[in-house]
Amino acid sequence: MIKLRKFLTIFTFIVFSVLFAGCMWNTANIFNKSYSVKNRSPEFKNISDIDGNDFFKSLDDFYFVVISDVHIGFARTAQGGPYFLSQLDKLKAAGKTPKFCLSLGDLVNYGVESEFIQFKELSDKIEAYGIKMFNSVGNHDVYSDGYKYWKKYNYPHTSLYKFQAGKFSFYSLDTATGNMGTLQLKMLKAEMEKDSNPKVVYSHYPIFCKFPYFKMDDTTERNLLMNLYSRNNAKLVICGHHHAPEFIDFGGFKTYVAGSLGYDKDFLLFHVKGTEIRSEERRVG
Repeated sequence: MIKLRKFLTIFTFIVFSVLFAGCMWNTANIFNKSYSVKNRSPEFKNISDIDGNDFFKSLDDFYFVVISDVHIGFARTAQGGPYFLSQLDKLKAAGKTPKFCLSLGDLVNYGVESEFIQFKELSDKIEAYGIKMFNSVGNHDVYSDGYKYWKKYNYPHTSLYKFQAGKFSFYSLDTATGNMGTLQLKMLKAEMEKDSNPKVVYSHYPIFCKFPYFKMDDTTERNLLMNLYSRNNAKLVICGHHHAPEFIDFGGFKTYVAGSLGYDKDFLLFHVKGTEIRSEERRVG
């Protein structure tokens, strides 16, 4: 009996450690309404023709850059932003200044307002290069009721949207809590089926990665997304969260898991020409 109690105590401790100390949960989130994907993304927005975004439609030969998991607010990640700015200087010198930057979530670490203000300062410095920021939301961004600050400080102030650049449509999904939910899947399906453009999809959680804990929770959702991408001309799917770069070619479309800018000074650079898209070097110099 004593051995059984000891085992149950250790087992309970391990379970609670994973749930509450891990990357996905903390006690504040249990009672946090914004932690529900249904509350964060009740509608799908097409932002192609607002805020000057119609400019991107005219592009044919251009670069875009991807950053993920900056984790502003954590001491170990403090050099990620300055390093990235130094790399933008080198891209500019090489004639490869990106037209826009996709940020895949976990912009901050604890979800508090001061962190989002710091990330906005970094975003402003990036945009000073003529690079427009398009942000997705990650699990750390919704900690401590942080989504209201993510929405306040980060363009386009919504977590579910699309825009057109060149011949491609770019789709940002809300996977901040590891799932999409029925409503978001329904809206995504409707948008993709009426859009004949080749597509780039980006969000926080991967549909697949080597370590199962870091991929989207629901097998059915992952299979539905795979089918949706295959049938609707998706060419590229980019995610973050895992902090470890990965690449998988599914035949019809390719997937990249971006490394962490904050922890590992990693980012992705892509070159688009017409309907062709390819990855460039992650780091410059």
